[in-house]
Amino acid sequence: MRRLFLCLAFLSIVGVAAKSNAWDFGFNFGSGSTVRFEDLLPSLSWSGSGVGWSTNAYEYGSRDTGTSTRTTFVITNSGNDTAEDVATTVTGTGFRLYSTTTFGNISSGKTRVVKVAFEPSTAGAKSGFANYSAPNIARRQVALSGTGVTGGPDSTPNAFTFTDQTGVALSTLITSAPITVTGIDTAATITVTGGAYDINSSGTFVTTAGTVSSGNTVRAQHTSSGSESTAVNTVVTIGGVSDTFTSTTVGGTAALFAWGMESNSFPVTSDVGGVPITRYGGTTGTMGTVVTGHTGNALSQNATNFTYWYLPGTVLSEATGKIDLWVKHDTASGTGTADQRPLFTNAQTTNGIAAYFISSSSSFYFIIYDSTGGAHRVFTTTDSWAAGTWYHYELEWNATAGTMSAKRNGTPFTTSSNGLANWSSVLPNWDAYTFRIGSTYPIGAIDEFIIY
Repeated sequence: MRRLFLCLAFLSIVGVAAKSNAWDFGFNFGSGSTVRFEDLLPSLSWSGSGVGWSTNAYEYGSRDTGTSTRTTFVITNSGNDTAEDVATTVTGTGFRLYSTTTFGNISSGKTRVVKVAFEPSTAGAKSGFANYSAPNIARRQVALSGTGVTGGPDSTPNAFTFTDQTGVALSTLITSAPITVTGIDTAATITVTGGAYDINSSGTFVTTAGTVSSGNTVRAQHTSSGSESTAVNTVVTIGGVSDTFTSTTVGGTAALFAWGMESNSFPVTSDVGGVPITRYGGTTGTMGTVVTGHTGNALSQNATNFTYWYLPGTVLSEATGKIDLWVKHDTASGTGTADQRPLFTNAQTTNGIAAYFISSSSSFYFIIYDSTGGAHRVFTTTDSWAAGTWYHYELEWNATAGTMSAKRNGTPFTTSSNGLANWSSVLPNWDAYTFRIGSTYPIGAIDEFIIY
């Protein structure tokens, strides 16, 4: 009946238009209101929601292959007539309609829900369309897009292992060798307990949570125990994966000599060991310039007021020993002249021991000359340092085992030249020579000088 009524109405309109030579699509029902023919049509439109929706388009973003992400769209009839025989389809690889394909009629002011899933089976960009169709109604589409990814974001790294350190000095800031973060393709959370960490050797150690990316390096840091043979642990957790950095203090070995170098007033003997100290250089009555040290104060050398200090050679054992100290360079590596800048030396080419830097070539040397004068042990390596930064050096030797080693901030140096094969059965005998801390070529500040 409704269609017959519309046809009769249309014929009436045509007749009226023919008589008046005007094309009028409305007719009056006698009540003063006019209904236009174009107002008796259905009008369908799409709508959606969420961050992926824009006008007649939806972006699913990146989704793992083999997964399904479902989205709901709505078809609304905002016209004044029923939309008949409405059907929906979805096209494009990776997209699937999981609601009904046929809605039948949609009355004026009514809606129907269309559900579409993005289900990529392979990696790469995908595109498609959600369509509705109905007789005599222009078809409108929702453009669909998304990207399939294999594996998806992974914030769980591969296992990592910090190298533990043993025999470290008491109450000393200990820094681990770096580990490299691998096995992630998105940022991962990093936390620490029992210490601090830095990223990419920045030197800025923090205790708060942060994030790291693949390829970043991480170091752990803590202060060693104040007791011998005691471990301190720092746990670093990255993306749920943890490892513990442990330092264990030296045990059973008492310091033969320890000097905190806290004051510029001239000491008579060392803080530990009662070893006499003789000053050379500097202003009369002073030991050098007092600066802020690693622990408390430290003593500094400079180009105008150099100072160094003599000790009897008997404080050092030729057979086995260890020297532990903190150093702050005045100039960065790769700068300055080729002058040797000794940490300590007895200035002998026979029966001698020395450790020094050559700033211009970024080199570090640890040398022991034996009593024959013809053979010597040379531990040489490149060393990069910044000006104004405190570094912890540990230097050890063992004549019986024929070994020498050097560490900076707890990490062993890799030598570029090592003459250990020349170790002689004849031990050095440097007892007759004085041992010197510092040099006429200033290196910077020195603190916490200990001999074991």
